[in-house]
Amino acid sequence: LDDLVSLTRPSGRTDADQQSALQGYVELHMSRQTLNRQLANMVVVSILLLFLGCGLGVSVALWLARKISQPIKNISHMVEQIGQGELGARLNLNDHDVLGKLKLGLNQMADNIEQARSHLEQQVAMATQELRAQKEHAESATQAKSRFLESASHDLRQPLYALSMFVTRLEQVAGTSHDPELVQLVSYLKQSATAMQTLLDSLLDLSRLEGGLVQAHVQAFAVQPLLQQVLDTLKPLADEKGLELNLKSAAIWVESDPALLTRILLNLVGNALRYTEHGRVLVASRSAQGGRVLRVEVWDTGVGIAPEHLLQIFGEYFQAPSTPGAKSEGVGLGLTIVKRTAQLLGHKISVRSVLGKGSCFALELPQVQSTKEGQLAPSIDWQT
Repeated sequence: LDDLVSLTRPSGRTDADQQSALQGYVELHMSRQTLNRQLANMVVVSILLLFLGCGLGVSVALWLARKISQPIKNISHMVEQIGQGELGARLNLNDHDVLGKLKLGLNQMADNIEQARSHLEQQVAMATQELRAQKEHAESATQAKSRFLESASHDLRQPLYALSMFVTRLEQVAGTSHDPELVQLVSYLKQSATAMQTLLDSLLDLSRLEGGLVQAHVQAFAVQPLLQQVLDTLKPLADEKGLELNLKSAAIWVESDPALLTRILLNLVGNALRYTEHGRVLVASRSAQGGRVLRVEVWDTGVGIAPEHLLQIFGEYFQAPSTPGAKSEGVGLGLTIVKRTAQLLGHKISVRSVLGKGSCFALELPQVQSTKEGQLAPSIDWQT
């Protein structure tokens, strides 16, 4: 049905009644289809407005996200490139807001970093070139010194050998002459010839070590016979000075070069005897570090070494200042040769000393199993 509006007024009423009673009424008739259609239209319009608002909101959000996130991604990518060493990375300056200022600051920072690295590379290159030149100069000087020392040692060896033969013959003559003064003079001459021979040997050894001419032939062997041989060689010097020379060791096997190890020990024990006037020199060995290392120690009751000289004692041509009762001998090459030979063999050497009471030089050797017995020899109590 169509919509209908009707107006009805009751009749047969007086004016007085009409003033106090109902004058009439209005009837409104509306079709349900019309109402439903209007409601449907309102729903459709609301949905359209909702979708339109959502679409507009999403579009604005995406635009803002792209506007903000893309510059941040670019900044992050640039920082990553700089972190990987690509200092030439830069950002496009197309923004005039806070992000634009940030990009400008990052570009300036990258410029500063690139300039600093370039300057640092130049300095490093110059320093490297200077160090290389100094190294080449030092190597050239070392080689020249080694050649000179070796040449001088060889040139002096022959006349020194002739001098030693002459001294030996002169000693025989002096022994039959029964002239104390002549015997004393021959003794002085013999000591001087021996000192000269020792000096030449030291110079030659040092030149060979510096020139890399000394090759280590490492093998496993029992250390006790080698220690005993060293002590037997130096026993006359100990007897001459009235010193005790003792050995405390066991049949422990080590891995080293027997010839080079003998030279090291001859130097250490010889120094101990030369700088000890009273008492004794003890050569002892003991296992350390759970049987992995054999520690060979040379003890003496000599003049000792001042604490401030312990770090310099292995230096080339270094001699500790003389103390009362100490006789300075040689030119300070013995311990230098010991140190460099130990380094060649891969052995650690150390020293501890008390001034006026004595010193202890310790050499650490790799301890190995006996090739004969198949087991390690038992260690001894070296302190007893």
